[in-house]
Amino acid sequence: MNPLVIVASAMLVQQTLITFATNAVPVLLPPISDAFQINPGWLGVFTSCLFAVGIATAVASGGFILRFGAFRVSQFCLTMSGLGMLLCGLGWLWLFPVAAFFLGMGMGPSTPASSHILSRFASVKAAPLVFSIKQTGVPFGGMFAGLFLPWAVAVSGWQGGLIAGAFMCWALALLLWPFHWRYDDDRQPDRRLTLADVGQALRTVISSRSMAELGFAGFAFSGLQVAFTSYFVAYLVTDVRLTFAEAGEMLAWASAIAIAGRIFWGLLAGRVLPSRPLLAFLSWAMVAATVGLGLVEPETDPFWVIAAGLAMGVTAVSWNGVHLAEVARLAPKGNASQATAGVLFCCFSGLLVLPGAFGAIVALTGNYDLGFYVAAAPTVLTGIILLRRTNPPEVA
Repeated sequence: MNPLVIVASAMLVQQTLITFATNAVPVLLPPISDAFQINPGWLGVFTSCLFAVGIATAVASGGFILRFGAFRVSQFCLTMSGLGMLLCGLGWLWLFPVAAFFLGMGMGPSTPASSHILSRFASVKAAPLVFSIKQTGVPFGGMFAGLFLPWAVAVSGWQGGLIAGAFMCWALALLLWPFHWRYDDDRQPDRRLTLADVGQALRTVISSRSMAELGFAGFAFSGLQVAFTSYFVAYLVTDVRLTFAEAGEMLAWASAIAIAGRIFWGLLAGRVLPSRPLLAFLSWAMVAATVGLGLVEPETDPFWVIAAGLAMGVTAVSWNGVHLAEVARLAPKGNASQATAGVLFCCFSGLLVLPGAFGAIVALTGNYDLGFYVAAAPTVLTGIILLRRTNPPEVA
């Protein structure tokens, strides 16, 4: 079998389960907040802890990937994600910040690891599509969470769903074991791990204006995406008066359309439209979709509720593959993992700041609409920045 098919498939499943793990607590927010009698706005504290650790581990992951290999690091990520889900599933509130730490350790290095190995096997022309297909693991993970977890709540409670997810992560970590010996052949076992790796990743981002602008785009897009996926179910239950199962199904539909969206944008990038103008177009489309979502009310026709969720799915949850492929294209040769780690520092900063601000707004005012608008504000600026000039023509 083509090695590209093998590594892309493995990274797709890895991304799916890690996304499922990070989405589990947000999707289960209604029953968890009821169980502990806490305000849903406190989710912002959990996500801030998770993404703070994600920032640190992502930006420091480049050296680890070069030394241990992308598949070995992926196994580590899955193991940590499973441990985080297990700790949440034990049902003690004080363990949730600890669980967020392990979930962040699982999430942070996973994308640099996959970018490293995909950049080795995918040609420049194929990269946007290959990266987009791999990144469909994010909406696949969201769809899986939206369908599986409400069912698990009905069968075994919210704790049972989290514990089942932990064992899924660990099972995949074991299945990836043989891939390490075959595809981590470029690893550097004698490479020293130093803090200079962190500095190198950050210097890669600020080394050029184009890379810095991609970093800011990652900040804006990531923050809006996670604000949407984290609070969409709670928003539909609290403000739109849907049941928990109906809201979970809506998230699943939004995630499903995002799968098609990522592949569609990946096909367009570099073939029909250069990646940068395409990302600029997606910026404005995300803003329009966010405004539409904020206009949804309990009296709104269900068709428009679905349409608002689908619009967010095909824009705010569908940009990642094109963005990561462009980062890999502009990265110095052989340094895709460090360039991705540096840009992910910006992405995870968005995940830390914008969902946290959303949670604070909900906790203080109970206003989900305002939270969505604040989360979308940096995306407006991104659309302006990406249209100011274009990169040199992409290599065919």
